[in-house]
Amino acid sequence: MKNTKAIDKIISELAMQDYLRNNPVGSNGLKKNKKIKPYSLSPDTNDARQVKIDYVGDRITEEEYKAWCLRWNLNHGSLPSKL
Repeated sequence: MKNTKAIDKIISELAMQDYLRNNPVGSNGLKKNKKIKPYSLSPDTNDARQVKIDYVGDRITEEEYKAWCLRWNLNHGSLPSKL
């Protein structure tokens, strides 16, 4: 079984950003809208998902997977989480 914790964290943070982009939270921590608006995943989120699929499916090596995760973390730093 392959360790995918790094990419899972990147995907979850990107997906949360996609959700919050269409369903914002006010300064009091409550949703601004009563109904949840539908949203699509961004190209960055889909790229990360594809890297995970390729890694688990043995289409890329562990070195390529780790290089992608490291490159992402270096270029984007820690993602802001607004929960």
